[in-house]
Amino acid sequence: MKGLKQYLKKHGKHFTVALVEDSIPIKWNYTEVERTIKREVWYNCWSATEGDMLYLINVAHQYSKKDKRTCMSFMLGTIGNYDEKEKWFDAFVLDNGDLDLTSYM
Repeated sequence: MKGLKQYLKKHGKHFTVALVEDSIPIKWNYTEVERTIKREVWYNCWSATEGDMLYLINVAHQYSKKDKRTCMSFMLGTIGNYDEKEKWFDAFVLDNGDLDLTSYM
């Protein structure tokens, strides 16, 4: 994956909103996710980026086809587990090896 080292230096194993929007099918954009998050208790999201949350909720929907609330619960549970969250980024890198990350710096 081109630009991976530089991307990791800048963002760590976190998604940016632009990376998510360009690389996976989006059911809910970040504005919709943010509105839903504001209604929930999200104390465990302190180490997450907007991109992390956007990626996890949309991947949950992509694989389960569940409603936003169910996908939000999955996202909040995963975000709170640092090791689990990094595994999602690692899986994304493996699945998208031909992606050029230099434009997401």
